[in-house]
Formats: sequence, C-alpha cells, structure tokens
Amino acid sequence: MRADNRRHREKRCAQLKERATFLENFLRAVPSTPRATGGRMVTPGRLVGLTFGESTDIEEYEITSQGPTTEEGQALSPSSPLAAALLWCMVGSPVEYEDGSGKRRTAHIRHVRD
Repeated sequence: MRADNRRHREKRCAQLKERATFLENFLRAVPSTPRATGGRMVTPGRLVGLTFGESTDIEEYEITSQGPTTEEGQALSPSSPLAAALLWCMVGSPVEYEDGSGKRRTAHIRHVRD
C-alpha cells in the first residue's frame, strides 16, 4: 500500500511540474495585453484554422482543457501532439506533428482568432 501511495504521489508531482512548466512558458510567451499579438500567434483559448496535407478545407480547433468540443470548433488538449506543435507558432506556418497512430502529419495554420 505504501508503494502504491508513493507511486501515486510521484505521478501527481510529475503532473504538477508539467503543468507549472506549461504555465511558465505560456506567461513568458504571451504579452501583457492579450490582443497585442494581432491574431497571428497560436495561444491557448484561441480558435485556430488549419488545413491538413493538400486539402483546402479549413478545420477549426481551440486549444483548451475545458472539454472535448466547443460551439465553434473542436477542442484540443494542450498536451496533445497537435496542440503542442501548434502553440506559439505564427499564421502561415506549416507544423509537423505525430498523430495517434505514429504517422508524421503536416498542418498549415491559416488563421487565428479570439
């Protein structure tokens, strides 16, 4: 039982450290006025329009930990491979990430909006 408690405590400690690191990086990257980026940088809570591969269809995603879907687009967890690759990138950038099946994919950032 002690070993289980210790593993649980170590796992929770690692999760808290990961979250603290994420928040520190977020605070360093985001200007003090939220709209100062001019809508060109991907940050948590903003809607991101993406195209995948050669497709011209734009899919919208929001990087949030609130829930699986939003009214305007699909939600991505900040720790997902796609969201981690998108964060802090600029509009027009191609972003490579590894999908759930282990394949390398490319997404193109078309727009970012509040």
